[in-house]
Amino acid sequence: MDRIETRDMMLEILPKHSIGAELGVFKGQFSDVILEVVKPSMLYLFDKFPKRARSGDKDGKNIEQVNLLEYYENVLVPKYRNMPNVTLLKLPTSEAERFADGHLDWCYIDADHSFEGVMKDLNLMKRKVKKGGWVMGHDFTPRTIGVLRAVEQFLADNNLEMQYITNDRCPSFAIQL
Repeated sequence: MDRIETRDMMLEILPKHSIGAELGVFKGQFSDVILEVVKPSMLYLFDKFPKRARSGDKDGKNIEQVNLLEYYENVLVPKYRNMPNVTLLKLPTSEAERFADGHLDWCYIDADHSFEGVMKDLNLMKRKVKKGGWVMGHDFTPRTIGVLRAVEQFLADNNLEMQYITNDRCPSFAIQL
């Protein structure tokens, strides 16, 4: 397993002009980095955008409580409305089931951090991301034990190895299928 400094830098391994999905968007800051670095031909953004959500920055600091529904309606919808390569979906991550198997080149998971939620997202994305594609995610740390345990279980269940992990305070991981 190799180390990469930040999750922004980890995006460099993804193919340019590819098709990807971000599961868990929050306020869209990382979505903007994905658009800048990967320049995807299509980026699907999944989030339930609840009225009340709590999250920190990429390093798990500066925790804030946000009305994501209001943010979605007033900021994200207008921001992405005229971008033909972005589909903003106010839906749970399970709705990615609508994609044909192998439709995506990659995905980035940062949604439900429970063991069960992460396992569901990983197993779904294993089918939806094409062979040779990438499954990535955030918060691979003992502070978010559900993520840590689910990723380790997923790797063991599928005889896969993690290719990259970041040095961020809340590490991101990358697994090639």
